[in-house]
Amino acid sequence: MDLHQYRAPQGGYDEAFDAAGEARPCWSVAKQAVGSMETSALLERQRDADRLLDAEGAGHLVHELAFERAIDRHGVSASARVESRPWRLDPLPFVIDAAEFAVLSNAAIQRMRLLEALLVDCAGERQLVRDGVLPAALLYSLPSFRAHTAGFAPPRWLVHYAVDVVRAADGRWRIVHDLTDAPSGLGYSLLNRAVLARLLPDDTS
Repeated sequence: MDLHQYRAPQGGYDEAFDAAGEARPCWSVAKQAVGSMETSALLERQRDADRLLDAEGAGHLVHELAFERAIDRHGVSASARVESRPWRLDPLPFVIDAAEFAVLSNAAIQRMRLLEALLVDCAGERQLVRDGVLPAALLYSLPSFRAHTAGFAPPRWLVHYAVDVVRAADGRWRIVHDLTDAPSGLGYSLLNRAVLARLLPDDTS
């Protein structure tokens, strides 16, 4: 694949190349490995990835809200339609340098600790409600709220936490949403790693 003619698009952030068209330092190894591949070979790797994932039965659920006339007890007019779609994997790895990963990691830990403290307070003393920071009507109207948890103190309330982030055009990271339910993303990470190890050279997987 000829990367010498590649130019970073205007108005956005290119993960692999800077505005001058030079590969970012953390992408140098990936550029060296991928740059030696023909475009047809890379497309073949994509087809191989789709085949391997299909053989594993990998997929993900997409929740789409279709608004209807019926109003639920929370005043929301919606019903969820769940659709299963194949899991896709880009054969080009996403590379991030150690310093930037440390920033994301520390930010995720900080956010997780904040949510844990919020859960502890809501299930315990509810000082946020007393101080007027959290409206009592909002807390007590939640279907998952249990008033009898007051005084109950497990080792931790938040047993799993993940966060979805995106890169904005200015290069900064933005949080899309928090995930606190089943750790399904961990399984996808292991599956992606196994598939990439079969698709790309050892120094990129």
